[in-house]
Order: sequence, then C-alpha cells, then structure tokens
Amino acid sequence: MVKKDIVKNELIVGTGSDEELFEKSLKIYEMNFLSKNIDFPFTGKAKIRYRQADQDVIVHKTDEWYRVDFEAPQRAIASGQICAIYDENDILVMSGVIV
Repeated sequence: MVKKDIVKNELIVGTGSDEELFEKSLKIYEMNFLSKNIDFPFTGKAKIRYRQADQDVIVHKTDEWYRVDFEAPQRAIASGQICAIYDENDILVMSGVIV
C-alpha cells in the first residue's frame, strides 16, 4: 500500500520505488517539549525512524498542530510513529506523533 484516502475509502497500491511514497512534510500532534526556549519556525534535524540519518527540517507551529518541512523528500512517512527533533547540538528538544 502506498497511501490511504479515507474520504474516498480507497487504498492506493504500488511498488517500493513509487514517487507517491515520498513526501516533504508531515504534521505532528501530541508534541512533547524537552526545552522551554523554542522559537518557531524552528530549524533543526529530525528522525522519523530508528537509526535514520539526521534530516534537515524546519518546524512550524499552527493553532492546532505542528508541521515539519524536510529539505529532502522522505520515504514512507508513517502515521502513528514518532518524529524526534534535535537542535544543532544533537540534543533532543521535542517529539510528537505523526498524523
């Protein structure tokens, strides 16, 4: 499965190399902060899976959720997983559940 379209009640299938598997941003809810001094937009690094190489990101805050914009498209962003966000010193500053 490549994507789910809940509104249309559709599952989109494809191969592992499909471009539809790649996205440049994600939304986070249930954000947890480990630092009180975070200004938005926040520029840092993020990981969306265990042992993934650090990815350059900019985190934006809205009234309802947070949006993480990646410099490079990410493959197979999975809702329900955790996105961990680090500062320039590789210190974890926030994390949350991917929508």
